Formats: sequence, C-alpha cells, structure tokens
Amino acid sequence: MISNTIAETTPFRPEDNTRSDGPIPLASPPSTKANIRRSAPEPEVSVVTKPLHSRNTPDRLVQGRNTEVSDISGRQLRMTGHVSEATTSIPEQSTQESPLRWFRSQQGKSIETSEQAQHLLEQQKQFAREALSLLDHIDAPEASTLSTWVHQFHNYHHKISNTPLETKAEVFVKEQSDFYCQVHESSELTEEQKLGFEFLLGLERFLIAVEITLKFAIFLRDRCELTEFHHLELEEMEEQVHSETRFFKQLARASEASEKAIDVITKVFGTEKPPQSYWQAAGVFYAESTELERLAKDQISIHYEPEDQDFLGIAQHLHWNGFGGDGKYLTHEKLKALENQAFNYHGNQTANASCPHFTQRLKIFGQGLEELMTFVSQATTNALTAHHHDDTPICIYDLCTGPKFAAVAATAAALQQQGHKVALTLSDVDGSNLKALVDRKNKAADGLIEDVRYEDLNLPLEPPESDLDKYDLVSASLGLHQLPDHRQKSCIQHFTRVAKPGGFISIPHVNELAHTQLMLIPANIVDGSVQFKYW
Repeated sequence: MISNTIAETTPFRPEDNTRSDGPIPLASPPSTKANIRRSAPEPEVSVVTKPLHSRNTPDRLVQGRNTEVSDISGRQLRMTGHVSEATTSIPEQSTQESPLRWFRSQQGKSIETSEQAQHLLEQQKQFAREALSLLDHIDAPEASTLSTWVHQFHNYHHKISNTPLETKAEVFVKEQSDFYCQVHESSELTEEQKLGFEFLLGLERFLIAVEITLKFAIFLRDRCELTEFHHLELEEMEEQVHSETRFFKQLARASEASEKAIDVITKVFGTEKPPQSYWQAAGVFYAESTELERLAKDQISIHYEPEDQDFLGIAQHLHWNGFGGDGKYLTHEKLKALENQAFNYHGNQTANASCPHFTQRLKIFGQGLEELMTFVSQATTNALTAHHHDDTPICIYDLCTGPKFAAVAATAAALQQQGHKVALTLSDVDGSNLKALVDRKNKAADGLIEDVRYEDLNLPLEPPESDLDKYDLVSASLGLHQLPDHRQKSCIQHFTRVAKPGGFISIPHVNELAHTQLMLIPANIVDGSVQFKYW
C-alpha cells in the first residue's frame, strides 16, 4: 500500500476528464471567467540541469469577488470568529477582505501564541460552518435561494445513483468533473458555497465507496465461509441503500450498511494473526472485479483544481476536522447518521466517533503504516547521527506535521537519547493542529520545538533567507498525495532549497495501491478527495 519513496502518479488521461465541447446545461447565467484549470503534469524539468529555485512561482493575488458575492448572497463575507485582544502577528481581517485572501496572507508566518492559533482556527471554523450550512438547502430546493444549483446537484446525484455498476466509472468521472467545473466557474456562488458543494460531491463519493465496501464484505463472507454473518443480509442492504430516493436518508442507510460491512472486515483482519493481510485480500478482490477497481481508482483521483488555490487549504482543514479527522464538524443535523464514519487517524480525544468498528479499523489501517514509519524513524536517525559530528543542534523541518508531529517524534526522541540537541520547525495548514503544536511548544521546557508555522503546500513556499541550507532533515509524511502533480514537484524543490548540502529529505508517500484502503475507511474521501486530488 505504502512506499517510502515518491510513487509514480497515474498518467493524466484526457479521455477520462475532457469536457464536451457543447455547453453544459444549467439554468444559471453562463460564467464570464473560467476558474478551473487542468492539473495535468507540467512539462518535465530536470532537477539536475535546471536551477531548483526557478520552479518556485511568485505569490499572486487571489481574485476576489467581494462586492459581486455580497450583492448576490445578501450576506457579509467577513469571518466573524473570535479575535483575541492579545497582540499577535496575525492581523485582524478587513471587513471587505475575502476570507481566502486573508488565509493566503498568513502563508509562512510563525505562530507564537495560543491566541494566534485560536484566531486562525476560528476563521477556519467560521468558513467551514458557512460551507456546511448549504446542507440545509438540499431537502427543500424550491424554498432555497440556491434552487437552481440544488436541483442541478439532485440531477447529478440521480444520474450517478441510477447508473449500472458496469458503466458507473465512466459516467461518474464525466458527471463529477462537469459539476465541479460548473461550481467553480460560477460568479454567483460565494466561496463558502463552493466549498459546500464540493462537500456534497464528497458525500456522493461516499455512497459509491459504500457500494464497493459491501461488495468486498460479501466477497470476504463467501470466500472465508463466514456463516455467522449470513444474518446481516448484506445483499438486502445493498438494495435498501439503492432504493432510497431521499439523499440524506440514503446516506444514513449507507452509513449503517458500511458499519455492518466493517463487522465482516474486522472479523477477518482484526485478529492478532489474520490468515492474510487486508491489503493482500483487497488486491485479490480487485483482480476479480476489474470494474470495481476502476471505479475505486476514479474515486480517489480527480484531475481538476480551482484556479483559486486558496480553496485547497481550507478544504484540508475541513477534512481534518471532519471525516478524515476526529469528526468535530459532523454535528450538523444532516450528518448525525455519519458521525461514526470519522476516521480520527491521530486519535484526538475530542472525537465524536464511538462505535467499536472505529478502533478496529484504525488498528488494521495502522498495521499498514507501522512497519513503514518504524523503518523511516530508524533510517533517518541512523543517517543523521552518522553525519553529525559537532555540538550544534540537529535541525529538522517537518511539513504536514499534524497535532503530534508523529512523523519525526520518534527520530527526535532517539537523537536526544544519544545526547544530540534537536530543533524542530513544524508546519501545518490546519488551525487545530497548529494550536496543539504551539501549546506544546510553549508549555514544554525542553526547547525541542523551535518554530511553528502556518504553511499551505498548495500555495507557493518562499523560505526566509535564514532557512536556506539550514535543515539536516526535511520531512513531509503522507501529505504530498493530497497535492496536484505540479505542486508535488514544486514542494520537493522547496525541500532541496532549505535542506543542508548533504542533508536528507524523507517523504513516506502513498503509492498507486492507495485505492485498496477505500473499503476500510470509505468516508475518508468525503471532505478531501475533490479538493486536494487525493492520491
């Protein structure tokens, strides 16, 4: 499933993503400006022959639509989250400033205090709440001020839902790409509403993921002769999910069905010594169901991204506080039935998820990572100690670090046990992660964390002069897969600029078999897949 090197990405396939030449039927006025671009791989550039810094593009202004959006939506776009009275380096947001423009203005800034981190978090939370408020429109499109768009989403949903499994992949790719483009080309939707529709697209992907998960559970039940699970009537659950016409009722049934399917999965792979690994069984399943494998791969890859790259960072925040994280944003009434689908990879104590399947599937998923991360920790520790021969601190820069800087924590601890001084620079895009990190930095007396930064890897990274050739180790663990191909390349070039000559870069990375985890954590693609081009 996972490799400790950068995996080859699936080649861009125009036939899967090209929109028709004709106009896409939509009752809203046609857009005057296209804000979508393909994220097809950039022309290959030799890292050896071309200066590394030449691929770092200068920062650009976000194209705001403040007046236009305000006139159409009838509401103010300014974020209304708490602003700390403490003096901080994060400026208060202007009443006329686009929220996404404000987030971009924080790129690369150090977070010194808990109040700064909380302020950033409140801005992100407010944006996410506004995005999720779109869910209130879905059940009553006629009464909605967004009736045209809601009807368009329902049309999209029914077309995907009613397509036979054998041809669903082809229809899904075209329909999702078309609807995604319509949303981001619109001049009448607010920034928050666009993120809300992306979230709805993710919920549609969850329905498809559950369909695949049920097929996998049936495959396991029959292959392993698990007679004790015949009472679950998995085939009947498939029909119940498919026959439900109300969108959120269908999601509730799909969530219930997926938990039953996970019962089967954890029965087979949750033991100390399973007959085979989950990942091996998933590979066999897909080998026998090629149409499902294509559909699964299409679930976790989309080749469009908004021209306004600032959307991607706030989408990642939603992901790590929604289904991909501890589920704290899943308190909306429409999402109650999905609370137990939150994955909570970092095991935050604030998690809403409480079902017993949660711990089991996290354990199975962890089995696929433990060996890799142990190897990474040992390899980086050995490499750093072999090349460090003085009393200066070993400087480590960890991006996409999460709330516990898990990718480098073991390495740092091992180095300290050997008597080395360690200085960590940690960066993340999520306000809740940054708050956990800065609180750890300020409360601990060990001086381990030197700097905490807000950095969105979807945006240009311009290191300060003091960072050039500074770090003994640059680490980006399980994060680059959430970026378009061209951004992955730019990030790696950034890493080479800040790594010392003779230093090391560690990038444990998801490879081309990542779609095999779909049946284990089907909701992991809901609030992140479209926005950051998962895998």
